[in-house]
Amino acid sequence: MDWFVWAIVLAGFWLRFHLAGESYLNSDETQIMTPPFEHGLVAVYKAGLVFPYGPFNNFLLYFMTFFGGSEQYFRMIAVVPGALMAFVGYRWAAYLFGPATGVATACILSFSPSMVNISAEVRHYMMHTFLLVCAMYCLERAFGEQSLKWMRLFGASLLLALLTMYMSIWATAAIGVYALLRILHRELPRRLVLEWLMIQMAALLICAAAYATHLYKLRGSGAEAFARDGWLRGSYYHPESQHLSNFLITSIKALFVYLFGNSPLGIWMIYVFAAGIVLILWARGRRLSVLSFVLPVMATCAAAILGLYPFGGSRHDAFLIAFVAVPVAVAISFVAGRKVIVVLLAAMILAPYWQSAGQMNYLEVEPKFRKLEQMSSALHYLANITPRPKVLLVDEEGAELVKYYVCHAKMEEVGGPTPDLRIYSCGDYKVLLVKQWSVDASILAGVLEGARPMAPNEFPDPVWVFSVSDRTRITGNKVGENAGQFGRLLVTRVSPPN
Repeated sequence: MDWFVWAIVLAGFWLRFHLAGESYLNSDETQIMTPPFEHGLVAVYKAGLVFPYGPFNNFLLYFMTFFGGSEQYFRMIAVVPGALMAFVGYRWAAYLFGPATGVATACILSFSPSMVNISAEVRHYMMHTFLLVCAMYCLERAFGEQSLKWMRLFGASLLLALLTMYMSIWATAAIGVYALLRILHRELPRRLVLEWLMIQMAALLICAAAYATHLYKLRGSGAEAFARDGWLRGSYYHPESQHLSNFLITSIKALFVYLFGNSPLGIWMIYVFAAGIVLILWARGRRLSVLSFVLPVMATCAAAILGLYPFGGSRHDAFLIAFVAVPVAVAISFVAGRKVIVVLLAAMILAPYWQSAGQMNYLEVEPKFRKLEQMSSALHYLANITPRPKVLLVDEEGAELVKYYVCHAKMEEVGGPTPDLRIYSCGDYKVLLVKQWSVDASILAGVLEGARPMAPNEFPDPVWVFSVSDRTRITGNKVGENAGQFGRLLVTRVSPPN
């Protein structure tokens, strides 16, 4: 059976590997790549304190910088765990409910379009999800076999998941409640219980240390408010403008639509998930395991109601696929008569259609608008402008790309006329940064006019804008004397006027 599942894993790996090589790093990815380019682990750790993530992925990326530098290479930190979690998910589900459920789980984890997309970017989410799946498998083995070895492997996986993303505290707490109920439900060796308690204490210490060192500084920040009230508003409960029931309905729908990568399919999967939960409760011997799937979803939803973490249709909840996939697979294997061959044949027929019907999340951009060739053409255009630009005018999104691709991760702040307008040094360029994430190129041109009277000698001609457009997207390139568009990338002359 393992060989069939390895074939599924390899198919999922190919999908992720291929996608990872199509596009340049987006601005979020280049932000994540900033700490790993520091010198030494201490510097890497300190540089990562501006993000609400743990240091584990940053340390791995730091060591990767010694051996390669391509986009596809750095994305392997998500490609590999994203593909491998299908095999561990198979083992976990098969251990609990049989091989047909295990194979169905592997297919969901391997072929979900959203999981493929998020596995092909330099992000923390797939490593985090993979480690949580490992933790759940090891925990079930530890309880089922009363094994210290499996309990220690559970501890290692869980703590590494926390060190990858501190916000897995919600899933960690839910898993802890589930494990405690398992312990109370049956008598277990004292050494096993003590081992579990030590793991919980270690997890608590990691969370306390993370909060004391930097998470408390991020609470109430402008970035947090921008997420909660702006681009992730729908994933937080806002009691002043919506009823709780409305939030629960819309966020659960959005979650399943995101996890399964298709609107109609996602809505249907809510009912399939519920059917899987009923089937688990109906069977004897594994009823308590329902809590291991339901509690993490409930805990994350509770965090959104409290305004602490988003819950809904975004990549921040990608880890919940680990807890949703197994009950869905239980229902699928029941319909298939628990026959592995039926599940495999269905996967062979339906997986290509599922991939072709995959819908891009509102936070994602199709690869055809951010191809590697487009970035190469934009950089070539910028490098060959005559006369050579002296100032690059950017917003925060454009600045991340300029820092990585133009400044080679070395962009030093040298001052600025106001707190919202900062000046950076980048090789032969001066970079004027507007402290907003995304600003229209036409507005950026007006910023220069307001900045020059405050610092007359800081912004010599010619000045060019380097920005990322959310309005105009083309699949190719348009090049002119005073402007160029390369997919979503805009390189436009603003001073002297065109």
